[in-house]
Order: sequence, then C-alpha cells, then structure tokens
Amino acid sequence: MFVGQSVAVAGASILDMTESENYEMFLSSLSEQASLTVNGRLGASAGECVIQGLSNDSLAVMSTRSDNAVISYNFTYEATSLVLYCTTGGWGSGPLATQNVASGFQIHVPETSIKASIWAIDDHGQNQLRRFATFRFANGSHSVLPFEFEPSTENEYTSNSTGITYPTQWILRFLSYGSIDVSSIRPGQEMYNTSSPASPAYEDFSDLNFTMFSHKKREFGLTEVVSYS
Repeated sequence: MFVGQSVAVAGASILDMTESENYEMFLSSLSEQASLTVNGRLGASAGECVIQGLSNDSLAVMSTRSDNAVISYNFTYEATSLVLYCTTGGWGSGPLATQNVASGFQIHVPETSIKASIWAIDDHGQNQLRRFATFRFANGSHSVLPFEFEPSTENEYTSNSTGITYPTQWILRFLSYGSIDVSSIRPGQEMYNTSSPASPAYEDFSDLNFTMFSHKKREFGLTEVVSYS
C-alpha cells in the first residue's frame, strides 16, 4: 500500500505454489487525501484494502484485510522477531541505461534466523548504481554488504499491458561471502491497472538458491522491480 497527499494505492496478489498457473492480482486506488492514522494508531485504506495497527505502538500487532471480489483476506500479525534495519546507503558507479530502476529482494532463509533486505538501484539522473544488502542474524546483529548484480537478459518477460520488459532471473554475488540466485516462479506477475495512478511494478514470488554464511538453502522470497522518474 502507498498513501500520498492526493492518492492512496493498494494491491495484492496470490500465487498457488504447487500450480503456478493459478495466479490472481488486483490494484485499487483512492483519488483523494487519505489518512494514515485512526485514534492515534496506524490506520490506512485504499479501495477495499485496509491496514491497521492494533497495539499501542501500531507495530507489535497489526492487521490487514481486503474485501476485493478477486482476492479477499483478513490477517492479523504479531511481531515475534527482532527488527531488521534497512540501510539507505550504497556503493557503485558506472554506465546506466536510460530507465531508473529499483530492484528489491526480501529474503527469509529457512531453518536459520537470517533475514535480508537487498536493493539494487540504477539511478540514471544521479549516474549512480547503488547496491546494498542488509542481513540480520539470530543475535540481532546486522551486516551491510555490497554486491555485484546481474539481471538476466535471456530470461525476461514483456508485459502485454505496458510493453515493459522485466528480467525474471537475477544473480547476486557477495565477493567472498557467497551468492544468491533468484528465479521467478512464473512470468506475468506485473501489478498494473489502467485506472490506477500507480506506476507499474513487478511483484514477483521467487525461487532462491542461497549460498552464504556457511549455509546452502533453497528458499522462497519476494522480488520487486519498479521503474521511476
């Protein structure tokens, strides 16, 4: 969900992990100023989607629900793990394509307490490539690492709706620490609606091979690819 000064946009998608052709998504928007709080707690909505903070700090217990005809759900979350801090810095420089693109990877390594938030940002306006990965470990400590980023030019998906071509495979190399190979579980996971003011985004359920920190695991994660101006 995104809530701005004059618009609120929310979307959701659902994918059958055993039958990947079973996939649905929707986007809804509210073209007016939206509130972020209700009675001093987090409370935001866009169309049929609602996010609320149920605890006093709006973080320890949260709920989200959708009454959309395509996808309906009602979940309550309780925070049970340590915070994953996400850095805003980065490393890198070099030639860029004409499009500004942000690619994000959210990872939970199974049978470990390792969580990761990884970003590759190609900023054409600033002529910068930013690569920063934040890992959180069982004791709450964090490690921020640079990495080499290779989106595939052979495994791609071109949207019939927007004409945008997205990679569907990525390799992340962390020098002596190891690597993460990411593959889209299925193409066509673009979130876009002609009636929505939101920019198209590729919200991808992904299959990952994680080989780092003495672990070799296969896992699932979320990949997000967004073009911006």
